[in-house]
Amino acid sequence: MSHVTKNISSFTQQDITHLLKNAHVKARTPGLRVLLATSPYSYGRILVITPRHSGNAVKRNKIRRRLKALFYQNNFYKHSYDCVVIVKKEGILTSFEDLRKLLTKAFFSLDSLNSSEIPPYQS
Repeated sequence: MSHVTKNISSFTQQDITHLLKNAHVKARTPGLRVLLATSPYSYGRILVITPRHSGNAVKRNKIRRRLKALFYQNNFYKHSYDCVVIVKKEGILTSFEDLRKLLTKAFFSLDSLNSSEIPPYQS
């Protein structure tokens, strides 16, 4: 299992390009957007995008740590889906509980929604 924990947030530039091209929006709030795409691996990974204008380094790192912890603790990596969370300025101070609800909503939407119903993410 340590192999998975080391690679849970490891992406190459090619992986990121492919992921953003194929990801679908599964959950959103005014400051956060969660996108999911099938993973090329047997486990899922998480990519947190926090632009500089969303907050200072302390705030950006805190939300990254929280999202990665939730992804691992709730075993979302077992779903074999890569997850992208885009954080905007309004979402930088989202509580831990609200982040948990948002990720849970995104992963439970996999069962109820067909990914073809939602268009791919366009930046």
